[in-house]
Amino acid sequence: MAAEIAAVPPGTVQLSILGWNKKLMSYVKDGQPGKAMQLFQQMQREGMSPDKFTFVQVINTCWFKIT
Repeated sequence: MAAEIAAVPPGTVQLSILGWNKKLMSYVKDGQPGKAMQLFQQMQREGMSPDKFTFVQVINTCWFKIT
């Protein structure tokens, strides 16, 4: 799933917070914490405010990196 998400050029689709969170979750589940953090940064650059679910994925990403 992460490969399909990465294939969509940035800025092509306006994502809701739910869409961003799903993308983050897929990177975390696929064991790609670096890509998850890059996506989180892109989300912020594009003006999307994170919610509590976003932060859960970011924490999971950080946990994955240290274990």
